[in-house]
Amino acid sequence: MDNLSISKTSYLIEGRPYPVCILGGDKFCDWFSVLPPTERLTAEYAYSIMELSYELGVRGFDISCRFNLIEAFSRLRKKFPDAIGIGNPNWMCGYKLGNLHLWDIRDRVISTIVQRRLNQKSELAVNDLLMAPEVYRFEKFIINKNNINPLTESEIQQIYIDEDIWLNRMKMLQGMIDFCLVGSDYADWMCGLGRLDLLRWQIDSVRKHGMIPVSVSSWADMTIPILEKEDFPAHWIYADRAQMSLNHELAINAVRNASKPVTAFKILGQTGSSNDIESNISWLQRLGVKSFVLGLENLEQAKESWPKIIRTLSLVD
Repeated sequence: MDNLSISKTSYLIEGRPYPVCILGGDKFCDWFSVLPPTERLTAEYAYSIMELSYELGVRGFDISCRFNLIEAFSRLRKKFPDAIGIGNPNWMCGYKLGNLHLWDIRDRVISTIVQRRLNQKSELAVNDLLMAPEVYRFEKFIINKNNINPLTESEIQQIYIDEDIWLNRMKMLQGMIDFCLVGSDYADWMCGLGRLDLLRWQIDSVRKHGMIPVSVSSWADMTIPILEKEDFPAHWIYADRAQMSLNHELAINAVRNASKPVTAFKILGQTGSSNDIESNISWLQRLGVKSFVLGLENLEQAKESWPKIIRTLSLVD
């Protein structure tokens, strides 16, 4: 992009450049895409959008532990050494209860948090709780609403991380990635269940592998006040105005009052339309958000969306 101000495309976190604009990685994986897997799961497809995004002013790239993304980013960094990788190893990353992945019993996890969060009496049915307007954010994650069995305190204490799964992902990212996201749904859940020890173990692991940990969570009103006290120098938050929290006003205040840099993802909200980019970014900027993640389906979307974002953020001199 002509006259792009390089000094404005990043800022320092713990002495390392951290990007203002970040290309999301979900579209290159097995979810959140309408393209057939044979096309979108190739390294060449990912690289083509990464390369164009870089040329349009993007310096950050969300890299999940998928070989297509790792191959594409490795190639990109050889061409553009200042490209910044942000590792995202969190999908099914080893959180378990017994032999079950926690993701597979998320209805139980979330129903437990609903009860705790709203401080309801145990005899009040979780289905009734889910009817309350302030908890609709949870409803789409409950996979068996007719047979919800919240976790016992004993089960909560038995949750653990399968270290082999997590450490294998650290090895995949080590040496190529500057920052590493920790949490996603598990950050929300561990904050809600009071198992911060597991997040702390992950933070320590990330640092031991030479990366800087960055929290990522969806329920900002609940998580940010807690994660601000942990060894995270920055946060990612779910930025859909309609679904970022249990309590929208508390979420806004949590983001506004965060003492560490905040990155927003899902910035297009429910519509997914690039027509909303300028207004959404302007709203997030007023809250103090410093960086923005955008997932793209194809080259045409990159050509349409990134210039709008770059202009809105005043990254062009």
